[in-house]
Amino acid sequence: MLLSIVWNAEPVIVKFGPLKPLWYILACVALALGHFLIDRYVLKHRMKGTELLEFFGYYVLGAVIIGWFLLRSEIEIRWYGLLWAIGLFLGMLVLQKAMKAENCPQEWGDKMFFYAALGCIIGARLGHCWFYEWHLNTAHETMLGFTPSYINPYIQHPMRLLDIQEGGLSSHGGAIGIITAMLLLNHNTIKRGFIWVMDKLVLGICITGACIRFGNFMNSEIYGNPTDLPWGVVFARNGDTWASHPTQIYEMLYCLITFAVLWTLFWKKQLYQYVGMIFGVFLEGIFLTRFIIEFIKLDQEAFEGNMALNMGQILSIPFILWGVWLIVMAAKRGRIVQK
Repeated sequence: MLLSIVWNAEPVIVKFGPLKPLWYILACVALALGHFLIDRYVLKHRMKGTELLEFFGYYVLGAVIIGWFLLRSEIEIRWYGLLWAIGLFLGMLVLQKAMKAENCPQEWGDKMFFYAALGCIIGARLGHCWFYEWHLNTAHETMLGFTPSYINPYIQHPMRLLDIQEGGLSSHGGAIGIITAMLLLNHNTIKRGFIWVMDKLVLGICITGACIRFGNFMNSEIYGNPTDLPWGVVFARNGDTWASHPTQIYEMLYCLITFAVLWTLFWKKQLYQYVGMIFGVFLEGIFLTRFIIEFIKLDQEAFEGNMALNMGQILSIPFILWGVWLIVMAAKRGRIVQK
């Protein structure tokens, strides 16, 4: 090993006690009011009637969900959570820019962001608890009336899903959550077609994904096998004395490269007019690369040890095949200009 980086960063930025309900409510009101004023006086978007009710309704729903966690116990501001927030904000800006390509209504972008963010977070949590929380049943516990070889505590105790302090988010679960949310949004509001919606949304997802992977690096988690390469990282906070592949950085880079490619195809080549092309290239850029990187990545759970392909690779295969199909079909259909 010629050179390695010793990484021992503290993942927690600051800790403080449970928030006071009054201060939390005031912060939520200030945030909603600030967003409303920016929309009205900066973006010149005047919301009225049902749209105005939906706008504040989304804020109330979000405040209730987030408040469930922030008002219960001691709060930790972690790099991972901060990078999630930064990623969502940057993703929102990119999405709003993409929606202007076809002069879409401003409220479509707002709704797409809200639905996508909520679907991503819920899907990522459910996906992790379902895909990765299977453990050897050494205590011979019963689940749903029988005694399996592997057991999942979240199926036995569903309320534990809300205990996010235990950690655990799955990118594949997040993808499924976003897809489900966009299907609902397109059916109820946009009505341009699910694939059309995803062609716009995935630009922002690349940026959000890059921020999340850097958050994994700050947490010293989900990294690769030992390596003698000069850019190997010693994750000293975990007690490692050897250098490992910083696969979180590899994944951050392929998210940024995929974004650069999609941005060029979207604005320079205007390939958003080939419905499904942008989404298809995104799926290959993210999930094909993820499939390859998993070969040098440590297994996340013990049950993956005897598998020819790990869970991340198995979950990536449908997205890879879907991406190929989307690209082929978009090329066959040719350019479609919305009127």
